[in-house]
Amino acid sequence: MREKIERKLFSGRDFYLEQLQNNLSLLKSGQHRNIALFGSKGCGKSFLIREFVRRIDDNAFAPVYIELNRLSLSPESFSIEIITNIFAWLFKKDYKWLSESISIEGLKAIKSSLGKNSSEIIDKVVNELEKIKPNQQLLIELGFNFAQAIAEENSKKLVLCIENFDKILELNGFEQVSDAFSAIKFQQRDVLFVTTSSAIWQFKPTVAKHNFEIIEIGNFSKDETKALVERVAGKVINTIVNEIYSLTLGHPAYTYYVASRLKEIVDVKKAFLIETLSGDGGIHRHCDSILQSALSRARGKTLLAVILNVLSHNEKLRLTEISKKIFRSAPVTKSLLSRLIEVDLISKSENLYSISDPVLRRFIAYQNSGITSEPDEVLLKKLEEEL
Repeated sequence: MREKIERKLFSGRDFYLEQLQNNLSLLKSGQHRNIALFGSKGCGKSFLIREFVRRIDDNAFAPVYIELNRLSLSPESFSIEIITNIFAWLFKKDYKWLSESISIEGLKAIKSSLGKNSSEIIDKVVNELEKIKPNQQLLIELGFNFAQAIAEENSKKLVLCIENFDKILELNGFEQVSDAFSAIKFQQRDVLFVTTSSAIWQFKPTVAKHNFEIIEIGNFSKDETKALVERVAGKVINTIVNEIYSLTLGHPAYTYYVASRLKEIVDVKKAFLIETLSGDGGIHRHCDSILQSALSRARGKTLLAVILNVLSHNEKLRLTEISKKIFRSAPVTKSLLSRLIEVDLISKSENLYSISDPVLRRFIAYQNSGITSEPDEVLLKKLEEEL
């Protein structure tokens, strides 16, 4: 069902798709570069990478699609799961098989289908897991080495697509893991890494050091916005598209939610407000998820929320202005602002700080103004006039 819906809605990403597909021919000659897709949550990275996987129809390639936030992020469990997922994709095993095979016994069971090198990797993983204190860094390394070994043995080029790749850094919290990223051999002849991440500030410098080609996924153009709106809501006039674009700035997720609401509410501004304010609104859920996820990764949540409240009611502010409004010294305020920049909630340009996502800024402003999650018609009319 998800695949059918996504294929119907896929639009506006042909340029990026072409970049990904061009790299496949380079993979055949071993001259490829790994690719890291970066973009804000909801910009369409997942749609793009899954469509890329669906369009790989050359038997020379074996696509593997892994959502890293669905894997167990302890080195021991991770090594089992990454190997089992790669095997399942290569040999077209279903989810039931996968869920029943994620164990040491499952690893042992697949050995009969493997060649010498990949079978030896299984033996090494099992050997480590049976120790009282396994080498956690080695387990991560072996898990990824399995990709090259099994690709070579099956005369395939493995296209290893990993969503939320920044989650790999969570393995660094374990005692024996000095640097999970350094455990991965990225320059593998038969493996192309295609990764996604929304942790732009924190993770982009990490992949840049490892010779990844970085592709930043931006918002839709106005024409691309129109294409998505019409796939969701049917034929619309340009005035409606212009209104949606002015409110969402072409952000794919926000555009989709407003277009979906248009099926029952023909007023664009009203549809946008209900999506943003109502607890069941897609924009509401999306913004709340961004906010909670980012704040959970940053220290000093209470004061950070205060700063976000201040910035939500002011498009741009200087450091001195913010420090006065939160009653803290400039050095303390600057430190807090740096934490918000690190989790991609705010940006700094020409010594002015602002919330990076204007829709998120409205969401925070509405929340902190005490606007109820189910606004009445009078309030909606007032807010429409302010948009």
